Amino acid sequence: MANSHGDQVVQEEPNTRDIVEKYDTDSFMRQYIGPMAKVITLIAIVWAVFQLYMSSIGIMEEIKLRAWTLGFLLVFTFLLFPASKKSNKKRKLPTIIDIVCIVLSVASIGYLILMFDTFARDWGGFHRSNYNFLFGGIGILMLFEASRRVVGKTLTIVAAVFLLYIFAGPYIPGVFGHGGFSYQRMIDLMFWSTSGIFGIALGVFATFVFVFVLFGAFLKNSGFTDFMNDLALTIAGHSAGGPAKVSVIASGFMGMISGTAVGNVVTTGAVTIPLMKKTGYKAHFAGAVEAVSSTGGLFAPPIMGAAGFI
Repeated sequence: MANSHGDQVVQEEPNTRDIVEKYDTDSFMRQYIGPMAKVITLIAIVWAVFQLYMSSIGIMEEIKLRAWTLGFLLVFTFLLFPASKKSNKKRKLPTIIDIVCIVLSVASIGYLILMFDTFARDWGGFHRSNYNFLFGGIGILMLFEASRRVVGKTLTIVAAVFLLYIFAGPYIPGVFGHGGFSYQRMIDLMFWSTSGIFGIALGVFATFVFVFVLFGAFLKNSGFTDFMNDLALTIAGHSAGGPAKVSVIASGFMGMISGTAVGNVVTTGAVTIPLMKKTGYKAHFAGAVEAVSSTGGLFAPPIMGAAGFI
């Protein structure tokens, strides 16, 4: 395009890295340097081996397996996702706040794992211990903080409103009112049973989804994305409207292993969008096709992104 002086000005296309950093939550993850990076890698390997073992031949009570899984998730959340998006991404050590959150998370989940057998055996008396309610409340608060860091404030506020509704029921008139729950009963249901945090959603992740996510990460980092694009081109590249069909097919394949719409656009769109523009599609149409197909690919099983749990 030309400016007012008649000089040619090259219109810069948006950088894919900038798009990812703006919209993809994974782009906010910290990158550690030095010995801490090796420590995190070691913890990740231990977690992966543990989940693979428990998903194949290992035997453990379901709530304990889910507690171990949630414990690892919380530790990695506070290590990799900063409390503020403006904080420095590259660090040698986690912040004091991160360390406090990790200690509280490990304490609450560890207390559940160590004491659950006693809790299940003597439910009528042991569950009234003040420590049960204390560590249960800490665990719930840490989960809210982890949710805020990873998915943002909106979904966290929605969850908080529904949790507060448990206590606000007696003060709400009409059909939306109810008798209300005590703090102790809320902790029993949300933290010490499989009806709350350690419910079916976490159980499915611990036994099935984690394996597919691990497999998808392996495929993504081994260059399997190029194979998916080539396969899509082979299937639909020769037909009418081929580039757009290639975008849909490749995004569907990629959505099966990535679980993120933005990451899907960046990986497959880097090939399909220029291909569509080269064959005559308008830029905005090519971008729309890739955006919609990548969003649809997000719902593709087995991972199904976050939508499968919401």
